[in-house]
Amino acid sequence: MVEFRVLGPLEARTASGRILVPKRRKPRLLLAVLLLRANVPVPAAELLDALWEDSPPASARANLQSYVSELRRLLGGGVSLSGNGYLLAVDEDGYDAAVFEKLAARGRRALAAARFREAAELLSAALALWRGELLDGFSLPQSLWPDRTRLEELRRSAFEDSVSARLALGRHEEVVAELREFTGKNPLHEPVWAQLMLALYRCGRAAEAIDAYRSADAVLDEELGVAPGQELRDLHQRILREDPGLLHSPSAAVPALHAVPVPRQLPAGTADFVGRGAYLRTLDETCRADEEGTVRCALTGTGGVGKTALAVHWANGAAARFPDGQLHIDLRGFTPSARPVNPLDALSRFLRALGVPAERIPVGTDEAASLYRSLLAGKRMLVLLDNAFDGDQVRPLLPPAPSCALITSRDRLDCLVALDGVRRLSIDVMPADEARELLERITGTRHEPGAEPRDRLPSVLRLAESCGRLPLALRLAATQIVTDPRLSVSSYLTKLEQGDRLSVLDGDIGRRRVMHSAFEASYRRLPYAARRLFRALGAIPGADFTPQAAAAALGSPPGEVEPLLAALSRVCLVDTGAGDRFSLHDLLRLYALERFTEEDTGGERREAHRRLTAWYLRHARAASELICPQLVLLPIDSAPLPSFADETAALTWLDDERHNLLALADRLTGRERWLMADALRGYWYLRGHFADWLRHTTGGLTAAEQAGDLAAQAAMRGGLAELHTILAHDADALGHNTAALELSRSAGWAEYEASALGRLGTFHLGRGEPRQAAEYCLRAIESHRRLGVHRGVISNLGNLGLANVYLGNLRHAAEQLGEALRWERDRCSTMGEAIGLGNLGLVAHHMGDLSLALARLDRALALFEALGSDYGTADTLSSLAAAHNDLADPDRARLLAVRARELARAIGDGRTEVRAVTVLGTALRSGSPGEAVRLHEHALSLALTTRVRYDIAQAHIELSLSLRLLGKAPASTRHADLALNATRRAGFRRLEGRALLAAGRPDLAEPVFAEVGDRIGLAHARRDRAGRSAGGSTGAPAAHDLTDPYGGRGASGQPGARKPVWRT
Repeated sequence: MVEFRVLGPLEARTASGRILVPKRRKPRLLLAVLLLRANVPVPAAELLDALWEDSPPASARANLQSYVSELRRLLGGGVSLSGNGYLLAVDEDGYDAAVFEKLAARGRRALAAARFREAAELLSAALALWRGELLDGFSLPQSLWPDRTRLEELRRSAFEDSVSARLALGRHEEVVAELREFTGKNPLHEPVWAQLMLALYRCGRAAEAIDAYRSADAVLDEELGVAPGQELRDLHQRILREDPGLLHSPSAAVPALHAVPVPRQLPAGTADFVGRGAYLRTLDETCRADEEGTVRCALTGTGGVGKTALAVHWANGAAARFPDGQLHIDLRGFTPSARPVNPLDALSRFLRALGVPAERIPVGTDEAASLYRSLLAGKRMLVLLDNAFDGDQVRPLLPPAPSCALITSRDRLDCLVALDGVRRLSIDVMPADEARELLERITGTRHEPGAEPRDRLPSVLRLAESCGRLPLALRLAATQIVTDPRLSVSSYLTKLEQGDRLSVLDGDIGRRRVMHSAFEASYRRLPYAARRLFRALGAIPGADFTPQAAAAALGSPPGEVEPLLAALSRVCLVDTGAGDRFSLHDLLRLYALERFTEEDTGGERREAHRRLTAWYLRHARAASELICPQLVLLPIDSAPLPSFADETAALTWLDDERHNLLALADRLTGRERWLMADALRGYWYLRGHFADWLRHTTGGLTAAEQAGDLAAQAAMRGGLAELHTILAHDADALGHNTAALELSRSAGWAEYEASALGRLGTFHLGRGEPRQAAEYCLRAIESHRRLGVHRGVISNLGNLGLANVYLGNLRHAAEQLGEALRWERDRCSTMGEAIGLGNLGLVAHHMGDLSLALARLDRALALFEALGSDYGTADTLSSLAAAHNDLADPDRARLLAVRARELARAIGDGRTEVRAVTVLGTALRSGSPGEAVRLHEHALSLALTTRVRYDIAQAHIELSLSLRLLGKAPASTRHADLALNATRRAGFRRLEGRALLAAGRPDLAEPVFAEVGDRIGLAHARRDRAGRSAGGSTGAPAAHDLTDPYGGRGASGQPGARKPVWRT
């Protein structure tokens, strides 16, 4: 077997150690390219481009075949012809890049699962495979830059993860030197600065940790003009406070000191109690905060959430703080088949425990409570009141200061919180890691280091989720696995996922239906109307809902439903969320659905589902028409749609209801399925939910085809065409577009036919084919005008304007985009106005009116931010950065470009990231030309990945200018020539002028800028041409030799304003 290594100098070795690397440069480069695409066919055209880049000789194909033959002889085969290219077959166990990725991925999974020792070993082994830079000694062709970027990012992530694992193991001293070296090479990488600060602090070197923060702050300010992120700032503050939580090993708790013969009634704690650290700390802090006053705390939550276990665990640990004793009683507030304990009975038990003879215990509640308080006066006791029914039951049992009352209840105990100073602590289900630990501790199914990731651990995690991470359900499941030798975690999980979850969890433990009983105790104590609402909530498709949705399920007005929801909330059968939203725990929803199925008739259930579907569909349609009024949607019905206050309210509703809408769409069939997919199309576009878009629109298309509905098929095809256009899946986009056009004609749906023509314009615009785009947009505008549909005219005018921006027809673009904006304002479309202002700001910038450009872009940014449109915000930030850069304000440009880049990365907007990185490099060019080159190379690599021709040409231009500033004239010229060829082929006239300037041809650039109306470019070309005529430099200008096209006046035309400087 031949072993291949690319994580350093290129190596190929036989098992005996013989080196097989070709001696000649071209075959070596060919081997490197094939290795980076190992086991994947590489087209011959891509290999030719990699080997010769700009100018392949006439014999290039013959030479390539010769090099392939040489590699075959050297490697003993392995290289094969595949389609129109070649494939290098590699055993991944003998290929260091593949081994690195596998080890790093396993290490990352181990780290996520808190298996720190295993993670550290795997990640250290992965990083040890790197012997230097990727393919050290090679100048990689542009086609391989994305591969290099990906592997280098994986290397950085693996290093970060390795440090995290070792810090978790307490090995902070060994990582300090490595972190210092890493931050020296990567000074802008904040997470590693945080790791360095933490490691230094744990080593007892707090001053050095603070100094590291100052270094990070200084370099971020100097290089990017930004302050450290919130995480780094928070860590700095914690170090200044000497936060003990930063240390690796917290000190042990102080042991109990007293053993006085006083009441010690606390139940024994659970031996396998796990987690709940945040709640325990809150109880500790509450108790410490008022050691002389009365501490009263209530743990509230749904049945089975672990209130009692938590209370007993904390009480046993805190017993030493209560030297006068601990009292406990189960008040049986929600115990099945039992009545709640009468307060007098509870007081009688406490008084007997405190030494009062039975004959002296008062027979009235008030007198007994008075004696109880008298006996406890001045004493520091803990009173644990478990499973309380309501506030009236608890109030007589509250002890005086300085004793502490700890209460557990499914009731929210609002009256005690409001009137008696009780602090409520709402208990939620367990976090995933704690739930997993509880299951593992009970079942003994630990995941050993070295085991495959699928060997039990994922099953344990899935079991925890299937139990809703509810402690009672977790214990029931684990107990069944332990007590039945036929069951394993995996087999029990299969049983749980395929059966009735509540019944499976109940099993046959003590012949009791424990899970059902836990919920039934709360349900049966509800009034009839509240029980009916609880059952109807089983029809809600998702985990949370509004009173309006609940009203639709119940078939009652919202005003009648709200007090019923309050009743359910009081006993923790529903949880209150943000705003007016409520939620049901997963298992409670199953219980509600079970009650719905058993207690309501089939007709009642079908009607509830029908009402809910209609409610969600009509609201989704109304919201979509408001946020994307240009969309042509399928007819729904003649009844008036609901209304939203504005686009922000519509988008907020869609965001809040997204999971309900998707869950509902999954169970819809026929007409309702394609109508829901159609209604959500605009939302998926604005929010970038592409996976949802693809899945549900494909399902809608299948339903439409089965029904033979041509109009619905056209709408679904059109939606898929839009999606694939965004994803740059050109063949799929064109196929769906063409089908949508034909189907709409066959259906006689003229408006959608016109819409399909407009989509074809958008398709060609995205491909960088503005001439074809303009033709389709004009046809679409003509069709929409003939039909009298203004919304179609507006959107296509906007796209026609953008096509003219690409073509350099800036005056036409300004007219078309201006007309579109006026129409958007007339119909009060905030999103349309934001898009129009952003496009017109871009045109104003290109035409040299920077003051107008900034005004439009600032307004567009405010609108996008108000709408919560991340895509619009990121794009506008990038445009603003470019405008400020041309206004000679590189500091402001850097800040805006960094914001745009980070937001674009967060939402996966590759094109905006390209633009942001490009302008960031340009802003840094004059002060840090080397960093500018690195950023422009990265921008070009990203652009080649996204395959947007305009962005590729722009990146070549900026890289050319930065390379020239470093004195690398040949490389600069090569990128300028590539840009020039690309802009001429595509018809990007304005960008062609920029490329000519980068190539040092201002004489040819001047008429281009005059033609398109680019005032900044025209002034620069004239200044550069005049300089050359006077004997100046004959090459492209340096960054500092840029002109002020406004003749000594600022962009606003007023003296004293900033002078604009053109920096492409």
